[in-house]
Parts: sequence; C-alpha cells; structure tokens
Amino acid sequence: MAQVQLKGNYKDVSRTYKDRYREGEIKEALEEMYSGLCCFCESKIGISDYEHIEHLKPKSKFPELSFEWNNLNWCCSKCNIAKGTKWNETHLILDPSIDEPKEHFAFYQDTIIAKSDRGKTTIDHANLNRSKLVEARGKILARAIDLIVMIKETNDSNIQTKLRSHLDLFAQEGEEYCSFIQDIIHKYLR
Repeated sequence: MAQVQLKGNYKDVSRTYKDRYREGEIKEALEEMYSGLCCFCESKIGISDYEHIEHLKPKSKFPELSFEWNNLNWCCSKCNIAKGTKWNETHLILDPSIDEPKEHFAFYQDTIIAKSDRGKTTIDHANLNRSKLVEARGKILARAIDLIVMIKETNDSNIQTKLRSHLDLFAQEGEEYCSFIQDIIHKYLR
C-alpha cells in the first residue's frame, strides 16, 4: 500500500513489491484455507494447473487492496483468467471466504444455475459453466447417481450404510466439487 501511495498508482510499483502477496507463507495459508481447491469452481489445483492468488476486487481497479488478506483467494488459472479485471459494483461477485454458495447457486444436472444476482455475477465472471468443468461435474454426477440408485434399490440397511458413507466421502469439505455433491445428496436422499 505504501508503494502505491509513493508511486502514485499500482502500475508503477516494482515487481519486488507487487509480488509480495505471492510469498510462501501466504500461498500455504490460502492453499490450506481452501483445502487445495479453487475458491470458485472447487477443482483440485496443482495436479495439472498452477495455482493463482486471486484478488476478489481486481488490483487494477482497487490497487489499495492488492495486499489485503481479505482480498486474496486461492484460485485455478481458468477461473482467475476468466474473471480477469471484471467487477460488478451492483451485484458483487461472491466472496468465497464468507458467502455460502448454496444461497446463491443451484445445480441442474451438471450445470450451475444462479439463485441470486450475485450468483449470476460469479457464474459469469469465473465462467463456472465452461465445457471442461461441466464435463468434470458430469463424471462425478454419474458416480453419485449410481450410488444413490443402489442405496434406493437395496433393502439391506448394512449395504445402504456402506454406500451412503462412500457417497458422503464425495461430499466432504475439501473434496472436489463437494458443494455440487452436497446439493445432489440433498435433492435425492433427503
């Protein structure tokens, strides 16, 4: 922040200062906070993609918030690049560390549907219905539906319990697409 004030704008601050939010401790804390998942799409980061430290409020529009902890999130490159410098002052993008996704999103099969204007902003800005992401959710949906069908078709309570515990593993916090699976379980196994 001091460098922004000294230089007059964020663009003129040297990379030495601009990249300080990318230091090891900050990266480790954000990765742990989000269980290694993208804060927007819940994809696992680091296997085939590099992690990004995402600025909820874009640093180009809010340079004074470039180093503020409350403005930093763990994000995949696809969501971060899609979001870029987009900012909707009327319908703010969801803050992954505060907002509850199920209040703003619903799922129709493998597609996210907005339940609020802020949900729509988030879906649009992070491109949460991009084809590869919908495909990934579709694969996990097929596995979840198979388990749900087996649970409903068997009368053996021991088998039902085992199948349900396997399904619940998909829905645990920190698992890829856990919000999606939690929604599926809520819809089909009340």
